[in-house]
Amino acid sequence: MKIAFVNRMMGIKFGGGENFDLQASRALKRLGHSVMLFAGRQMFSKPLSVKGVDVTYIRTPYLRSYMYRFQNSHWRALRFFGYLMSDIDLWVFQIVTYFKLKLEIKSFDVVEVCGLPLLAALLAKKGVSTVVRWPGTPDKKSVGLMQRCSHIIANGDAYRVIKNKIFPEVKFVNIGIQQNDFLPKKNYYSPMRHFLFVSRIVPIKNIPFLLDGFAAARTVFPDIELKIVGDGEKALLAELKQKAIELGISEKVKWCGHLSGENLARAYNEADCLVLTSAYDNFPNVIPEAMVTGLPVIATRVGGISTQIEHMKNGYLVESGNVKELASAFRFLIGSPNLGEQWGRNNREFALREYDWQNTAKRLIEIYQN
Repeated sequence: MKIAFVNRMMGIKFGGGENFDLQASRALKRLGHSVMLFAGRQMFSKPLSVKGVDVTYIRTPYLRSYMYRFQNSHWRALRFFGYLMSDIDLWVFQIVTYFKLKLEIKSFDVVEVCGLPLLAALLAKKGVSTVVRWPGTPDKKSVGLMQRCSHIIANGDAYRVIKNKIFPEVKFVNIGIQQNDFLPKKNYYSPMRHFLFVSRIVPIKNIPFLLDGFAAARTVFPDIELKIVGDGEKALLAELKQKAIELGISEKVKWCGHLSGENLARAYNEADCLVLTSAYDNFPNVIPEAMVTGLPVIATRVGGISTQIEHMKNGYLVESGNVKELASAFRFLIGSPNLGEQWGRNNREFALREYDWQNTAKRLIEIYQN
């Protein structure tokens, strides 16, 4: 088959949705299919490098940064402006991409788009087989548009919400993991000392909550350390680093920036536990990555995380924003290294069995051919 993937953020900032499209594209190519990826890029900036698949970059203004900058502002007008810029950013990209694809539309058997309902609806109107993958729960504005497409696919909390409330015919497609990229952890420390956060540095990841919980845990275990892996807006990073200073934990918090490949695998392998404090997350890829390494997980009980982590079975779930509960989770894992090690080993066995990109690719082909 000839398949096109469209991902707005692929050439701008890399996250879970981008990882899915890239790895699924590579897996489809290994199965002998032809794949082209259409990725967004900032108008006047160099795009992120994407390897292993043919990519066409589409230049549009990147306005979503205004949303990140103003979404927590005390001024309602600034919050409105930020979200308006984010909407304009998305609509402009979809329209520009539609006209780009329109010229090449006969080259593809199917087009899969990542959370872009307008683009999918426009292509479907032209008779193109379109698949929309939702990396998160769709908003109400998207419902009518996405139902015009050939198929809707999702996993995690998005799958649950769409199936139960919007579109019962939604198809489940699980993510995969590059299992050979993540070496199993061999040495566990007693007590656990090295904690790791991996994600994009954006407000929804609730990193102030992470810092508060870590600081509270250090009052009992002063030797613990925290690595924060990920990049984000400079203003938000500056605020977070200042908060770490004010909490007196700056010497114990290491800001690693964006890591990938061997560097990311090494960060997982050197950690004792992954901590993810999102205010919402659909089905974060970092949890399977930590699992396949053999780590236990502390995470918030939000979105689809509870489908990945079962409390006190393979990790510890806490209420989002509850600093006392998060500090207790740190202390529990530090004081129970043998249990944490067993959770980690169980996680690796599960991840090797459930998260495989070749299985994901085969599932996609099954849907495309329907």
